[in-house]
Amino acid sequence: MRVISVDTKLLQRGLLFYQSRSDKTWGLTDCISFVVMQQQELRDALTSDRHFIQAGYHALMLEI
Repeated sequence: MRVISVDTKLLQRGLLFYQSRSDKTWGLTDCISFVVMQQQELRDALTSDRHFIQAGYHALMLEI
């Protein structure tokens, strides 16, 4: 596990992603997570948040 701090650049990328998906009910935190996951080439998230499935990721806590 790694903790990633949100700097100005990451916040801006998250905001752009958030604004480009106005048809979704995703929050800014979700969008920042999606940006990081895309950057790190991750597919699995330790979450039960269905927004991750909508974004094309595996929500591991829903698969238990």
